[in-house]
Amino acid sequence: MSDLGYLAKVPEVLTAWPWMWALVSLCVGSFLSVVVTRMPLILQAYEEGREPDISLSHPRSRCAGCGAPLKLWQNIPLLGYILFGRRAPCCGAKVPFRYLGLELSALAWGMVAWVAFQGSWPSILAWSLFGWFLLAGAVMDFQTRWLPDNITLGLLWTGLLYAAARDGGGLAVHVWTVAATYGVIA
Repeated sequence: MSDLGYLAKVPEVLTAWPWMWALVSLCVGSFLSVVVTRMPLILQAYEEGREPDISLSHPRSRCAGCGAPLKLWQNIPLLGYILFGRRAPCCGAKVPFRYLGLELSALAWGMVAWVAFQGSWPSILAWSLFGWFLLAGAVMDFQTRWLPDNITLGLLWTGLLYAAARDGGGLAVHVWTVAATYGVIA
């Protein structure tokens, strides 16, 4: 079997067991913390006509209190909270509850999708992505009163691709529904 054949099995393997999907969901929740913190800053820099000095992957995560880079093991979902509570290990500053809240919310949504669609990895993946996009959008909207296109278009494409995979030829109805909804909103 070619290397691509093995890669095609990754989603199926990740959704096969609830503990595996729980771990994936926690990691997504941890990444969502980065997204909701950095994406508004990145988009604001572009809006102001300047190149952002951060990205979603650079620089490494830092302590909100003192700015010290966090070690990889300090970024493991829930482990930091279990080991250090709501205090940063480097300076003792309070860690915002939203980090734990995002991880637990992503975990909850991923597990609801896993239970609802057990055995259907495309449905588990699509509904998890849908919920995670909604979660990131809700937190960013709450913090900034701004819903970036990266989030709303991600929701749109997740829904359309899921509909295409599920309904096959019925995709046209979903595309027209999206177009009509957009027309009403605009």
